[in-house]
Amino acid sequence: TYTLEVEIEDNELVKIYWPNGGWLDHHHFDTPDISDGYAEFTSDQGMDYKVTIEGKESECKISRGVDDEDDVIRAAKEKNEVQSEQLRREKEDEEEKAQRDEDDARQEQDRRKRDEEEREDQEKQKSEEENNDGTNN
Repeated sequence: TYTLEVEIEDNELVKIYWPNGGWLDHHHFDTPDISDGYAEFTSDQGMDYKVTIEGKESECKISRGVDDEDDVIRAAKEKNEVQSEQLRREKEDEEEKAQRDEDDARQEQDRRKRDEEEREDQEKQKSEEENNDGTNN
């Protein structure tokens, strides 16, 4: 159990401040109603919290399903690492797709150029044949 400062807006718990300067806010949990001075919620890390308003306006006691705030920090770091890895993979996938698209476009351009050269050669050959037919007669 900790005594921590919190922020409450419109009877909803919106932020919990940790002694180390960190915090939990609406990015980490769905803001629970605390109008009766008590709220329970589960964070985005799967941690269960019970908050009771006591004492001054901005203090509360909080119980949670972890040993200490280091567990929360460690879980947040792990989540960030997973997200970073996902972003890295997505970027790699996008780069690979862009390279494939560029290669496909280059191949299409080369095919069109070969087709055009082939048509020009055929027209030239046909023209030469017509000229040869005209000079042989």
